[in-house]
Amino acid sequence: MSSEVENLDLKDKEHITITWKDGHTSKYHVKWIRFHCRCEKCFRSFSGMYPLDTMKFPDDFYFKSANVADNELHFTTDYEIFENHCGRIPLDWLRVFCSCNQCFEKLTSERESKFDNSVTSSISYNDISGENGLFNLLGRILNSGFCLIHDVPNDDTPGQISDRIGPKFYTLFSETFGKNGNQIGDGPFQDYPFYEVVPGVQIIYPKRTDEKKSFTLLTDLLNAAEILRRESPDHFDSLVRIPATFQYKKRTESCEPFWFEIQKPHIEIDYFGKVVAVHWNPTMEGKLRIHQKDVMAYCKAHNAFDRILKQKSCQISLQLREGTMLIFNNKRMAHNHKGYDESSIKTLLHADDVKSKYVVLGHKLGKTAIPMKIGNRSSF
Repeated sequence: MSSEVENLDLKDKEHITITWKDGHTSKYHVKWIRFHCRCEKCFRSFSGMYPLDTMKFPDDFYFKSANVADNELHFTTDYEIFENHCGRIPLDWLRVFCSCNQCFEKLTSERESKFDNSVTSSISYNDISGENGLFNLLGRILNSGFCLIHDVPNDDTPGQISDRIGPKFYTLFSETFGKNGNQIGDGPFQDYPFYEVVPGVQIIYPKRTDEKKSFTLLTDLLNAAEILRRESPDHFDSLVRIPATFQYKKRTESCEPFWFEIQKPHIEIDYFGKVVAVHWNPTMEGKLRIHQKDVMAYCKAHNAFDRILKQKSCQISLQLREGTMLIFNNKRMAHNHKGYDESSIKTLLHADDVKSKYVVLGHKLGKTAIPMKIGNRSSF
């Protein structure tokens, strides 16, 4: 990818069109260029933030001049809030952030997760010590949606591993499985779908009474949603358009009462049409608050998606041995635990903290760290 300029076109004064040496063409709007100026007045390099008050600019303003010098785009505009301001943007940065359809497709596609149920993502406990080891662990979690850690010492806990990644995600509920830790029914589910911000990454340290009957089934929700889109586009559109209701309510004397209810679609897509979140737990679905004309479409789509999630080709089965921990992304991987003791331990983390730690460690260690899509309603 070349950042050398072959030609710069400023004919309409509202856009700059750059033809690069490799033949690629990029077009930039005057507001996008001005508001992303990287001179000392407009950009803070330590935070990556732009303190520029864009509200001070009028709706319409235009380029006065633009030229290439010192591997930068230099430009001026016919309205300015800083005296004698000449904007500067490095050409390599400008090329990376080309916003043509081809570049956006490449950028979003390389962050897509790939599901392969023939490969079990795993790593030894001894191999996650130090920053390099932690980076490799986080990469496995983000790329595969889960990772098994083998040979965990008896005195270690999920909390000790989570402390190396980020702050815990606390809920009203116990950090042990309890009576509801194993799924009722045979389908995959997400934990806590009734929260606005669903806990992302879970670290599970299971205890078993019968190892032969104890297992975890993982299903990649993002992959399943894409299958539904390919096979039944009308059903896909229904689950994007028609919201479900998730609820969890308890008013007993045995515990602190709580009342959760939220409405959101099962599948969310972003500006680019990419699947960026899936919400699924049939056992926690409440009454449908939708127009009656949408009931049939919703129910048919709901059943079609459920059938896909139960296909073996969409699932991976894991049997956890003694001294094994499972870390998985609850936003991406629906799951079904069977046969674990009620005292089995789980720790919750924000998926965004896991992603942040991975990228920061990558930069620190000089390694490539593409932040994969994690189901947090964003391709980025």
